[in-house]
Amino acid sequence: MKSEIGLYIHIPFCKSKCHYCDFTSFAGKEEQIENYIKALKKEISEVNLEKYSIKTIYIGGGTPSILNEKQIKELLSEITINQEPKEITIELNPGTVTKQKLQTYKEIGITRLSIGLQSTHNQLLKQLRKNTYL
Repeated sequence: MKSEIGLYIHIPFCKSKCHYCDFTSFAGKEEQIENYIKALKKEISEVNLEKYSIKTIYIGGGTPSILNEKQIKELLSEITINQEPKEITIELNPGTVTKQKLQTYKEIGITRLSIGLQSTHNQLLKQLRKNTYL
């Protein structure tokens, strides 16, 4: 019988670094995303995931919704070969998501969104941005 597991995939890229964030993340390094995805896919391919039953996948960060549709498709297809997770969650920021991305998420099996919304009040958002590392 296969061991049941949950996977966490960390995407350490953001548009800006929030001052309150303690997670490993990098702002303004979008040019490194493609190499990071290639390295993740290589690492995933070197692990024998077939000996596990993947029940959940959580894609966190950083801001995973900074990935384009092609990148997220490639990443998930590498993980879900011969797998049928019950839930796939992705963290997103309203500033990095589009209707097309949401449609792609649905098509590739993402079942849950974790929305990083610090505030709906523009004045408070401006104040938060003033206290952001770049």
